[in-house]
Amino acid sequence: MTLLLIGCIGTNPDSSIDSPTDSPVDSDPGEGPDLSTLTRNGGCSDLVLTQGSEDDSLILIFAYTEGLAQQAFEAEDKTASATLDLASEGSLELWQGNRVTAIVCNDALDGSEVVETAWTVASGTAAISVVSDGTSEPWGEYPGDATVTLTDVVLESPDAPDISIPSRTWSAGVGWLPG
Repeated sequence: MTLLLIGCIGTNPDSSIDSPTDSPVDSDPGEGPDLSTLTRNGGCSDLVLTQGSEDDSLILIFAYTEGLAQQAFEAEDKTASATLDLASEGSLELWQGNRVTAIVCNDALDGSEVVETAWTVASGTAAISVVSDGTSEPWGEYPGDATVTLTDVVLESPDAPDISIPSRTWSAGVGWLPG
């Protein structure tokens, strides 16, 4: 099941982690999207992490809905982590189209957003960690900084060639509710 929260592209305004720290990817731009264009890190909720292109035509979306930001807030050392087999846990998708970065973590869409091609995860692992900033809100926000590392990922689409991601890491602020 894929759960994507409309309302959170862009980084948490309170986050100190805003620059991409991505690792090499094994994707031939002639056969699919150029993943090196994914330079805008974003995140929201508990827990969505994204990497989008500057031209808003491509977005990589990682989601894990087991309350890791809340777990970090409740932990004595303010950290929580998990390692996932993406074939059965979490969610990882790549979307290509028009204004696709505006679709995730955003509650104010204008209707021009179009996903033309979507890839979903077939295999791979994700290591995710969250460091809470130590605050929470009564409505369920648990702000913190999250880092995800993808390893040996294969994304597939019925409409395009598979994409291989040997390793990719990025960080962004999470735990805040868009809107």
